[in-house]
Parts: sequence; C-alpha cells; structure tokens
Amino acid sequence: MPNHLHHSTQENAVLAIEQYEELVGTGCSPVLPFFLCAMYAPICTLEFLYDPIKPCKSVCQRARDGCEPIMRRYNHSWPESLACDDLPVYDRGVCISPEAIVTDLPEGER
Repeated sequence: MPNHLHHSTQENAVLAIEQYEELVGTGCSPVLPFFLCAMYAPICTLEFLYDPIKPCKSVCQRARDGCEPIMRRYNHSWPESLACDDLPVYDRGVCISPEAIVTDLPEGER
C-alpha cells in the first residue's frame, strides 16, 4: 500500500472495492474481478516495491467493455478512477493480465 488508487490501508481498499460487489455478481466480464484486485490490491515484487505492477490496458478494456453497458442501464459510467488510458500496454511496459498467472506448476517445479 498505497495501491494505484491511493488507498493507504488494506481496510480502506476493502471498503472501496465493495461498491463493485453487485457488478461482479452480474458476470458482465470474466476479467472484472482480476482487474479490480489488480487495482485495489496490486502485485508487488522487490523490483517494483514502490511502484506496484498495474493491470494491462487490455484487461481494463475487456472489463469496461463487458460491464459499462450494464452500468449505463443504471445511469452510471465507467469510473474515471479506473480509466484504461493510463495503464500500460502489454508489449510496451510491465503489467499483469489473468493469462500471465500460473495456477498449475509442472510437477518438477512444485
């Protein structure tokens, strides 16, 4: 912490992310939970300790494209705080996407 949205504690981040619980529940985008987690609880490593890894722009765009139509039905638009424009592009910066997460290591590497 802080995360990409300037929350200084995990408690603050949890309170802020809860506003998206119903939107996630709609299933509007399979990448929305990953995107929100990457924004509110970013992955950090020793190399990126003071600048945690952001989600890739394409992940944001997939989440927005799937969910913004539902948000518009209720007179809401995609939040400016989650704007995709400032996020890194996969082949031109360091970013994270669901496809980059290894969930099943080969037997020799466990």
